[in-house]
Amino acid sequence: MLDLQKKTPLYSYMKNPSLIDFPGNMAVMFFVSVCNFRCKFCHNRSLIDKMPDTFTYEYLKKVLDKYKDDWVEAVVVSGGEPCTHSDIFELIEFIYNEGFKIKLDTNGSYPDRLEKVLPLVDYVAMDLKSSFENYHKLTGFNDTDKIRKSIEILKNSKKPFELRTTILEDFHTEDEIKKMIPILKDIPNFYLQAFIPREEVLAPELRTKERTSLSYLEKLEKILKDANINVSIR
Repeated sequence: MLDLQKKTPLYSYMKNPSLIDFPGNMAVMFFVSVCNFRCKFCHNRSLIDKMPDTFTYEYLKKVLDKYKDDWVEAVVVSGGEPCTHSDIFELIEFIYNEGFKIKLDTNGSYPDRLEKVLPLVDYVAMDLKSSFENYHKLTGFNDTDKIRKSIEILKNSKKPFELRTTILEDFHTEDEIKKMIPILKDIPNFYLQAFIPREEVLAPELRTKERTSLSYLEKLEKILKDANINVSIR
C-alpha cells in the first residue's frame, strides 16, 4: 500500500479548473518540476529545474477529493516534463484509482515510461518541436529516435492523442514545416500554436518578440492541408 506521506512529483496546481486543456472535460491542472529540454520559447522556465518541495500523496488526495466534490472528473498532468520522474507511473496510477480521467502532457523523450502509463491515460498531448534534423537547435535535445518511438507508441495505442507545435516565425519557416510533413502523416490531430511573448520565457531575446501572427499560422496551415495533414490552429 502506498505511503500517503510519500512525496509526489507534483509541485503546484491551478486553483481554477480548466475548460480548454483537456478536450471535452473540465479538468484540474497539476504541474511537475524538471524538464530535460531547454526550449527557447518555454514559458514555464520556473519549472525547468527541480523545485525544493513537492506535496505528499495525502495532500494530493485532499485536493482531488475537493475537486471531486465540485464535479470535476478529469486531471491534466503537465510540467516541466512529467516523464522525467521515474515514479510517474505511481502518480498516474494513484490519480486513476481516485476515479479521474487523465490527460498527460509530454515532450515524448521517455517512450518507455509513456508506454507504461498509457493504459491508465485517457488523452495525450505531445509536443513536436520541429523537424527531427533541427530538434537540437530549439530544444538542446539530440535523441530524436526517442521522439519517433513515442509517436509510434501513440499511433499504435488507439488512445486519443494530439501532436502540437509552437510556431516561431523566424525558426519555423515554410521549408521547416515541409520537413515535418513525413512525421505528421496519419496523425489524427495536429495543432499549430502561436508563440506568445511573456516575461517568463526562457530565452531573453524572445520575451519582447511579437506574437506569432494569425496570417503566418494560416499560411503554414495551408501548406500542411495541401499535404493532407489533419491540422488546425489553436
